[in-house]
Amino acid sequence: MATIRNNIKSWQCLATALLLLIYAAPAAFAQKKDYRNALEKTAQILKASNVPQKEYLGITQSIDSAMTQGAPDDTWAFNTIYEAGKVFLKSGNMTDAIKLFNNVAAMYENQQELTEEENRFLKNTYLPLGVAHEELGLWNKAMDYYMKCLNLTDKKDTTSYIAMVYNNIGVIYYKQHNLDKAENYFLQALEINKRTNNKKEMMNNYNNLAGICMIRGDKDKALDYELLAIQNIDHKKDPDLYYFTQCNIAGLYMDRKDYNTAIIYLKNAMTNQQRLEIKPDLLETYRSLAYIYREINKQDSAIYYLNRALSLAKEINNRNKEKQVLWDIAAYYEQKAMFKTAFQNLAEAYMLMDSITNENDKKKMSDIEAVYNMEKENREKELEIKNIALKKATADRRWITTGAIMTILLMIMTLLVTRMKNREKERRRKELINRQKAELYKKEKELQQKEKEELKNILDQRNRELTSHTITMMRNNEFMLGLSDDLKKLMAETGAKDKEMKEHIRQIINKLHKYSPNSEMQEFHYYFEQVHPSFYANITSLYPDLTSKEKRLCAFLQLGLTSKDIASITFKEIRSVESARNRLRKKLADITPDDDLGEFIRNKMSQFGYQNHKINKDSIPLPSSSPLPIDENDDDEDNEKV
Repeated sequence: MATIRNNIKSWQCLATALLLLIYAAPAAFAQKKDYRNALEKTAQILKASNVPQKEYLGITQSIDSAMTQGAPDDTWAFNTIYEAGKVFLKSGNMTDAIKLFNNVAAMYENQQELTEEENRFLKNTYLPLGVAHEELGLWNKAMDYYMKCLNLTDKKDTTSYIAMVYNNIGVIYYKQHNLDKAENYFLQALEINKRTNNKKEMMNNYNNLAGICMIRGDKDKALDYELLAIQNIDHKKDPDLYYFTQCNIAGLYMDRKDYNTAIIYLKNAMTNQQRLEIKPDLLETYRSLAYIYREINKQDSAIYYLNRALSLAKEINNRNKEKQVLWDIAAYYEQKAMFKTAFQNLAEAYMLMDSITNENDKKKMSDIEAVYNMEKENREKELEIKNIALKKATADRRWITTGAIMTILLMIMTLLVTRMKNREKERRRKELINRQKAELYKKEKELQQKEKEELKNILDQRNRELTSHTITMMRNNEFMLGLSDDLKKLMAETGAKDKEMKEHIRQIINKLHKYSPNSEMQEFHYYFEQVHPSFYANITSLYPDLTSKEKRLCAFLQLGLTSKDIASITFKEIRSVESARNRLRKKLADITPDDDLGEFIRNKMSQFGYQNHKINKDSIPLPSSSPLPIDENDDDEDNEKV
């Protein structure tokens, strides 16, 4: 048997080593992240794009530094690609941004397990992908990427990253005019940013909430949100945001017709935007000032700021803004009844609008087509990867099949030997259990029989004690009655002249009457409860109106005592006992005239498990103790009540 066991161990070691080789072999050929390839693709996309020269040179230098390493550091490589993507987003080149971030996302999505750092990289890839698709108007696709961000994030995470995702989801709902959902996500983002004290993002949340309030017509609340927004901006670090928010506040005062306050905010913003050369925002400030001056009928100031806005729009080559300013100028001349000049500006604005619309439509179609082609290419790559994996799985199937066959053979051998051993163990175990069961059953039977005999002996002993005590009471009282009668006869036979003797005899009779039998009755109660536990409580539960002496009469009847026996025990006359029995019968509502009172009591109490223990007077010899005296309180009325 020892030889078989050693052979099994050898087979197990060999099979384990072979299985490790079989299942580890496919993993050895698994593809790893190729950041070098991703950096090369980033350089190609960057070269074909039209990003500003300064940003282009900085990112290109970072890519060259990363490529000089044998294997680029993951963090460095990812940060380089991420910065390039941010440049694409900032310059409005959404298709290149999507192409860039898709390349990075594909590397991590093909992995079965991600480290904490890789999980963070993938989240930081999904977020800009959502932003890019949102800018292209592909809101459903953007929402998919934002939801992927949330799925990769711990539910307990309350970082600014989650707040940004919530804010962006809110923006999509805002654009879809689902204001309730948008407000809910903005408020969640605001709560997180308050906890992390991210003031810049808080400003963004307050601005978005103000926009919702404006649509709902709650302009006072919108103004409150804008004032909260500007309190969270550092005008030195983010001057463009600070003065942009000032213009928003001015717009709210314009809606309230508070033009003086609006002009104060706009001129302060204008001065600083001119100083810092924030030209796109400055253009909008000029337009707002022109609008106010038209409303307060200062036409010269209005046309002055409109002309400055038009010059600035041409300077920064923003044709969309130029179109809007031309519309404003046309409205100005129309108000002054200079219809020809108004028509010229309006015609120029429409020409620009047609040109811009065509260009925008072409660009939008081009962007959507590019995104579609990228997604199509990604799907094709995924199918290609699946086909390669399928071919690889087919090639590896031989290894797996061989390993499975060897594993099955080893298991069969092990099972056969183990089964033989287990059968023998089971047979011995069953024999041992059966012997133990038989011995245990025998001991339990003996113990039960012994306990039963002990209980029977205890019950018989207590019954004998009760019987002995009861009969002793009866005979003592009979003796007392006889003694009292004899003393009465002796007193009657004594001559009238012997007064002292008569008086002495009368005193003896009175002493006998004055002695209380309560202790004997208490002793009877004790022995009776030993044989009939809780008898008095149970008879009370059945008939709560019974007196204590009527309950005691029930106890005597439970023992099968006759009226004569009861009279002997209680030192009463038989007629008094019979009267007490009749009164008891009247209180028992469910007894019939034909029922024997004692038998009725015993049947009633049998439901509590009491057995019929009748007194056998002949089985107890006459005691040698002194007779019991009589209760002095048992007058005629008490005799009637037993």
